[in-house]
Amino acid sequence: MIAHSRPLEDLEQKRAEAEPQLAALKREFAWRAKDLGFLPVRARKQDLTAIIDRKTGEVIKVLPIDPWV
Repeated sequence: MIAHSRPLEDLEQKRAEAEPQLAALKREFAWRAKDLGFLPVRARKQDLTAIIDRKTGEVIKVLPIDPWV
């Protein structure tokens, strides 16, 4: 998972409409915000974004943001 993750900044640049959610996420996890990344998650009805810790591979949150950037 870590090797396939992308920097959170990529998502921020391509999905400006998700800025409030991503800003809240960074505030909530401020102590490790620099380590956060994302992975696309295909779901049956809606694609989602899994936010992960790029050092440990831990899934932090799953957000309803279109990850295909």
